Amino acid sequence: MRSLFASLVPAIAALPLVLSIGCSDPPPATPEGAFELTFSDPGAACAIASHEAFMGDWEAAEPALLADGADGAEVSCTVEPASGGFKVTARLAGTGPLLSISINSISTDASSGSPAEGRGSYASTQTGGDTFTSTETPCAFWFEGSQTVQAGEIWASFSCAALTSEGNECAISTGEFRVINCGAGATEEEE
Repeated sequence: MRSLFASLVPAIAALPLVLSIGCSDPPPATPEGAFELTFSDPGAACAIASHEAFMGDWEAAEPALLADGADGAEVSCTVEPASGGFKVTARLAGTGPLLSISINSISTDASSGSPAEGRGSYASTQTGGDTFTSTETPCAFWFEGSQTVQAGEIWASFSCAALTSEGNECAISTGEFRVINCGAGATEEEE
């Protein structure tokens, strides 16, 4: 009888470990994202030539997103409920350009006529690696067509009338970004 009991003790002791392994939460989904934008030279205060930049494939009706870690992409984001809408942070970096977004609150009814305000920053080889950031003038964010926001994801249009870096003042005249699988927590914006 002792030998049966002695052989069952290790099995019984290991049971909570086996049960906890079987009941653990699945790992969170990998963040995915894409963006396209037109960086503009609005006048004499900008020494950077106008150019387009993108991450992901924007040829189809919906952009093909890149997962964090795929093809050199870096995607980190949060999209979580906040007063009157959703708080959004996103950092999207491809093999060249980098776009960072921060919106304190955007609701599903944001439009080009009544956009949400936020911050943006952008850097690329065309800017010589310099990061252009919205400071005094906020960027505008809104939804068009099938674009929307919900917990964990956003697809929105945006523009930034004034982005500054080392005495240059340029702009993003048009842009779009989309991120999905965005968890909770803060994503630090590149300065």
